[in-house]
Amino acid sequence: MAWIKQFLLLWSIIHESLASKDGCSKPNFNIENVDMSDIMETRYEVGRKLRLKCQRGYKRKAGRSNLIKCQNGSEFAKWSDPNLQCIYTSIPTAQLTDLHTSPWIIQ
Repeated sequence: MAWIKQFLLLWSIIHESLASKDGCSKPNFNIENVDMSDIMETRYEVGRKLRLKCQRGYKRKAGRSNLIKCQNGSEFAKWSDPNLQCIYTSIPTAQLTDLHTSPWIIQ
């Protein structure tokens, strides 16, 4: 019976270790006015960074970061908590075309 407990303990340690190294799935945050449509990859390695973008007609509120990072959690890899807040802008939509870019992946 003792060997079963040891086996289960060892298995749980290995499982936790492997899960945390597996990476993050595609981010799926429910943030108002954030455009997630250009995020195509389904898995991201731990340490990868991604910049989120606001929907057309909105801009990032000053002092808020649009950067998220895939990081090891206590049980598995997860995205850092996003700090992005998108606010309505009065800039005409035609001028926003230059500002509206795909999310950047940072190595």
